[in-house]
Amino acid sequence: MNTNNIFHIHKQFSCPSGAGISKVIGKNPLSRLFIALAASLILIGCGSSNSDEPTIIQGDTNTPPEQTDASQEQVDTPDEQAETNTPLEQADTSQEQVSTPDEQAETTGNTDLPPATEQLPSAVQPVLDITAIKTFRFSWEDVALATSYRLLENADGKSGFTQVGQDIQAGVETTDLTVALYKRTNASYVIQSCNATGCVDSDPLFVSGTLTETIAYIKASNTGDDSFGRSVALSADGNTLAVGATREDSSATGINGDQADNSAPVSGAVYVFTRSGSLWEQQAYIKASNTNAFDRFGESVSLSADGNTLAVGAVSKDSSATGINGDQTDDSVFSSGAVYVFTRSGSVWEQQAYIKASNTDADDFFGLQVSLSADGNTLAVGANGEASSATGINGDQNDNAAEDAGAVYVFARNGSLWEQQAYIKASNTGVLDLFGTRVSLSADGNTLAVGAAGERSSATGINGDQTDNSVSRAGAVYLY
Repeated sequence: MNTNNIFHIHKQFSCPSGAGISKVIGKNPLSRLFIALAASLILIGCGSSNSDEPTIIQGDTNTPPEQTDASQEQVDTPDEQAETNTPLEQADTSQEQVSTPDEQAETTGNTDLPPATEQLPSAVQPVLDITAIKTFRFSWEDVALATSYRLLENADGKSGFTQVGQDIQAGVETTDLTVALYKRTNASYVIQSCNATGCVDSDPLFVSGTLTETIAYIKASNTGDDSFGRSVALSADGNTLAVGATREDSSATGINGDQADNSAPVSGAVYVFTRSGSLWEQQAYIKASNTNAFDRFGESVSLSADGNTLAVGAVSKDSSATGINGDQTDDSVFSSGAVYVFTRSGSVWEQQAYIKASNTDADDFFGLQVSLSADGNTLAVGANGEASSATGINGDQNDNAAEDAGAVYVFARNGSLWEQQAYIKASNTGVLDLFGTRVSLSADGNTLAVGAAGERSSATGINGDQTDNSVSRAGAVYLY
């Protein structure tokens, strides 16, 4: 049948004669039969309805009725298809597998579920004892249900509490805290008792008083009129302390010599102390390798970060030697000064180098100040009596036209060997400037600060007028 045949029956097809219908019947016999059947249905409809609305009939005149019916039987909605294709047994099985977490736990026997809430422990009643040295000791008695304890600190009394150290297991009942005393004058502390449920704070403990009972008081092993403490230096971890005593009188030499001897007045000595936990003890008594009266060994000291390298200035040493490991027996140049480097292996100290300026001269006071880099491989030495009028780096060392202008010398170590690296003067060298009165190296040895206590410029701030000399002993600092 022609799929384009569409039949319309309009009002002009009067009912019930069907005269109008005959006007649109096709010539094909099969079409005539199909249309005749359709017309009969329409006439029946005309007999039961008086509606004037048009009726529309569409059909494919080339498709046998049987095929059309079969096609219609195969058309299902998506829901009908799902119902037809879903096995009932699978749906039932899926429903049987759905269970709550509790039911799953009961089925599988899983014991990893959260335990029932445990009761919090009681608060402890701690005690704070101020003990030597620099130590706060906290003690308490274990309380029921506590499995661990925590120490909380409010260091300045206003920053809030934070935990100090690790958790403390039950049964220990004490802990020591080493502190910077000058930072704890307003401190407060809490001990927490803890278990899996949580922690409970104790009442706070407050630091009070002057803390004198926890201050370390250190003296020489051979106390005398020695000016013990003339210079001091600490390692980076605070566990090694070097102390200079420029007026110590022993004629001993080297390490741990005769401390009872007093035959070399004002020769000087250095004492090394070490800390283990909160306990300090003297580790070494150190003298120059060429001790002489009035050398003032210990005028300055400096330690490397690990405490294993020690530099000591002997500002009034009289030798005319120059450079590294020169003639230590010479005493012909008054107060030229010297520096001694010592190293430690384990707990044993030994002298590594005897260092003099490259332009040794009387009253230069080489060694008045010393400073080591953190690794101990760079050393700066001040000589504030040096008299050259040179300026800047590596100028004329032989000039002596500027009395007490001062200079600084930088030395570098490679392995165990030292050599001079630089001769440093101010950018505006002047008489009596005392450049080198103080020196300080950065940890990496790449920045050097030098104080010139007698410099006379009236300039202020950074990079002012260096040529001005109108203010006596105004002082200045230089960075390299």
